[in-house]
Amino acid sequence: FILYSFILSEEFETVTKNSNMSSSTTPGLSREVRSIMDNVVSDSSVKAYTNSIVTFFIWVFEDGSINHTLFKDWFLQDLTDANEMDLLSSLSSPRQRKSKKHLRKAIKTVLSSIIHDNKDTHPFLFDSFNFHIFSCYLTSRKKEIKVKKNADGEIDDQNGEEQTMEVYLGKSTYDGIRSSIMHLYRICDTEMDETLAKCITQYIAGMKRTVAKEKKDTGQKLSEGKRNMPLNVYEKLCEVLMSGDSDEYTFAHAFLTIEWNLMARSDNVVHLSVEHIEWCGDCLIFYFATTKTDQKGEKQRLPWHVYSNPLKPHICPILAFSKYVLSHPGILQDNGRNKLFPGENQYHRFLKIFYSILEKHSTEILALGVDPDDLGAHSTRKGSATLVASGCIVAPPHSS
Repeated sequence: FILYSFILSEEFETVTKNSNMSSSTTPGLSREVRSIMDNVVSDSSVKAYTNSIVTFFIWVFEDGSINHTLFKDWFLQDLTDANEMDLLSSLSSPRQRKSKKHLRKAIKTVLSSIIHDNKDTHPFLFDSFNFHIFSCYLTSRKKEIKVKKNADGEIDDQNGEEQTMEVYLGKSTYDGIRSSIMHLYRICDTEMDETLAKCITQYIAGMKRTVAKEKKDTGQKLSEGKRNMPLNVYEKLCEVLMSGDSDEYTFAHAFLTIEWNLMARSDNVVHLSVEHIEWCGDCLIFYFATTKTDQKGEKQRLPWHVYSNPLKPHICPILAFSKYVLSHPGILQDNGRNKLFPGENQYHRFLKIFYSILEKHSTEILALGVDPDDLGAHSTRKGSATLVASGCIVAPPHSS
């Protein structure tokens, strides 16, 4: 009897597994199941991919020789109508035409309405998409810079005349375009042709070498993105924030010091919950539900310790944290379920304050050897990580 029951249970598990596999590859999945299956890309990545796809679709739409072969008729008509609205708006505001507000909105609306297993909602004709179109699009993505060229057309910083020259964008930009195209295939539940995928991979590899060589030849800045924030600049910003008496400065001071001491991405700081913060011994301990390198939350109980700095109160994270909490006692209610920084767009709120301080104190920051234009949202994390990697007496440091 026991053996018979075991066999039946094994058969039941096999049938259940086969049933689950079948339902995952056939249409008609529930919205909840589909939502879980789609949760393989972070919201911020989806937003970046969507904006990149929008730019690509606009490029296709404006090329009359290919838009009818890559877009379905109904989608092409939607874009045509949206473009006409932009043209009408441009009569009263020329900037409206350049922003393509209605065209972008129409594309985003369609992208957000895509249903994986319903091809009628897919706006793109993947069978007509080829490597030639992909390479033409990437080759068109360039920017203009000022260089000095001599009579032979060669770059000559000594005797050349200043001219405008088109150059390729950063390597990460082209990587991002490829990822967004792959995302388009994924949300439309379509497999990319193997030959096309290989050609794209080879092209991106060649593009990276081309961009590197072009930067060397034209003398462009080698780094991409914003630079790391040195300790002296961080201290200057903290001094300014601590001296301010507004609620915005109290918020930004807490945000900046926590971000620096946790060496965390801004996104992680924005989504901190009071429940994920505790006091232990002589330090605050923070926990992250997810991070960029731990999307599945397998390291949720990994503690991040933050200590006070009584010698320099302006950069003390415990003092900045305490001032913020005392100014907003409501966040400690509901058994700690509230976010540390409640409200929408707290990231943009911090950036607005951050950039306003950089602009207001640009002369002082330049005197510290840093161009304020080179600092951005990720400069804080880069700065603290660089400081930690360099703070040793044994050469060479990791940051070198």
